Amino acid sequence: MLKTLLTTLFTLTLLPTPPAHAWNALGHKIIAEIAWQQLTPNQRTEIIKILHRHPKFDTDFAQKGDIQDDQWIFHQAAIWPDTTRNDKTHNQPTWHYINYPHQIENPTFGTDYPKPNLNTQPTGRAKDWNIIQAINFCQKILKSQAPPNQKALAYSWLIHLVGDIHQPLHTITLYSNRHPNGDRGGNDIPLQISDNLHTLIDNQAGRQHKPNDIKREVAKLQSQPHLWDVKKTTDPEQWAKTAHQIAKTTIYTEEITNAIKTPGQLTKIPINIKQHKAYKKASEQQIVAAGIQLGNILGGTQEITLIKPTPPPTKPKNTPHYTQPEPYTPSYGYWLTTSSGIRHNSNCQFYHNSKGRACTASEGRACKNCGG
Repeated sequence: MLKTLLTTLFTLTLLPTPPAHAWNALGHKIIAEIAWQQLTPNQRTEIIKILHRHPKFDTDFAQKGDIQDDQWIFHQAAIWPDTTRNDKTHNQPTWHYINYPHQIENPTFGTDYPKPNLNTQPTGRAKDWNIIQAINFCQKILKSQAPPNQKALAYSWLIHLVGDIHQPLHTITLYSNRHPNGDRGGNDIPLQISDNLHTLIDNQAGRQHKPNDIKREVAKLQSQPHLWDVKKTTDPEQWAKTAHQIAKTTIYTEEITNAIKTPGQLTKIPINIKQHKAYKKASEQQIVAAGIQLGNILGGTQEITLIKPTPPPTKPKNTPHYTQPEPYTPSYGYWLTTSSGIRHNSNCQFYHNSKGRACTASEGRACKNCGG
């Protein structure tokens, strides 16, 4: 059995498949950091020791600076399967998702839409496996007597795929008269605020992924205790079905499905502030859940320290009915992209995610997507 598993890991014949990126680099590194915080020092040392034996370590894990930073190596493993998509030896396109169907109308093709692979155990041709099969396969490798270089590949894939399976649009494809072959997890749903629905969800965590960015975003999540009430489970099928339900009820809104059903050319769909906030909330929930579940299956036992939210200031007793208004000071709740001179408000995807500075409401030109 072990020989079969190892042969599978290294000798797959790949076919071209449309790309299926999940969380961007920042999202995956946040998930990895949450898992890292749950690992004991000995567990961290053992995993990093194995990752040093990765067959692409010298090229794909070559940090710009201190290669001895174990935490950085762990973060890099989380994004490695996305960075190796042009490497035909290691790229596994179908491993990133599972296409649970979501049919929103009665298409002219009836129920004869392409039947997705919904198997859970890694049997059959590995190049056709879905994300659940791939996760189960990687865990078998890690529990086996496989040599370190092959366990390093399994660790990299596992750390990445636990993140992918919690991205709601990696567990669904929408079928309709407009999309008889599926919408590729929202990749074929154009939006005004982003290239497409899938990309919008991918980028909910932000874009910059330097160490300070990761630290800042994890701290933001740690200051929201309600996000961390996650029931630990080692069943990837349960993770996928939870994410699928979020995709159906939160991501594919009525506005989006109505636009898809409307005859004629599908134009870029607007996303209002309420929808965008719902996407942000769901993404934060899933990113935290992914980090907790990853730490759990890696054997982590350390408790994560949460940041106690600062309570709102209390009103003084006997407050006069009328108080002298404070002198006006300009608000700096906007972000100015210096290269374009465009101003973004706090609900915009480019707020603090482009090279620029804080600004007032009167500076620059208003962003056409968020209204500045």
